[in-house]
Amino acid sequence: MDVLAEDLKQPGVTVGQIAEKHNVSKARLEAVKKLKMVEAEFVRQVSLGTA
Repeated sequence: MDVLAEDLKQPGVTVGQIAEKHNVSKARLEAVKKLKMVEAEFVRQVSLGTA
């Protein structure tokens, strides 16, 4: 999942290109993207002591 997340951060690369490269669906990539956003927010809250 981290490889997919890293690829999603690359500028100018589309979800479709990444999906084709890794042979996964666009929906799965969108889910990975959303999970990474949730994870980042959780880490931020924990570091602030608000979780």
